[in-house]
Amino acid sequence: MTSRTATATGLVAILLWSTLALFTAMSGRVPAFQLVAMTFVIGGLFILAIAAARGRLHLARPTPASFLLGLYGPFGDSALYYAAVKTAPPAEANLIHYLWPLLIVLFAALLPGGGLKLGHLAGALIGLSATAMLISGSLGAGGDGIQLGHVLAALGAFV
Repeated sequence: MTSRTATATGLVAILLWSTLALFTAMSGRVPAFQLVAMTFVIGGLFILAIAAARGRLHLARPTPASFLLGLYGPFGDSALYYAAVKTAPPAEANLIHYLWPLLIVLFAALLPGGGLKLGHLAGALIGLSATAMLISGSLGAGGDGIQLGHVLAALGAFV
C-alpha cells in the first residue's frame, strides 16, 4: 500500500467514524439490534467480496474463539453505542462512549511492564472531570442527570 493510498483510506475512515453518531441519530425508530445487524451484514458482505476478489475467501471462516470475540467486542460495542445514542442526547452519548481510549491508557498500566506516569493520571483526571461535568448538566447540555443512554455509552466504552 502506498503512502497516498494509506492516507486516503485513513481519511475515509475518519469521515465514516465522525458521522456515526449523526447517522445513528438519523436512523429514527430502527431498534439498536436491528441497526447493528443491518450494518454488520453490509460490512460483512463488503469484506467477503474483497476476500473473494483477492482469492482469499477460504480465510474468512472464523474460529469459535474469534467468533465469540467478535460477538462480544464489535457487536456488543455497536449495540451498546446505538442504544446509547438513541436513548440519550447523541453528543453526550458519543462523548461518553469515546472514553475508551482513556480506559486503554489506564488499563495498560495493569499489563506487565506497564505503569502510569503523572501525565497519564492528569490526562485521565481531566477527561473524567469533563465527562462528569457533562452528565451532571454543568455544561448546560444535560440537566436531567444520568440517563440510561449514559450508562449504555459507558458500558460500550468498557467493551
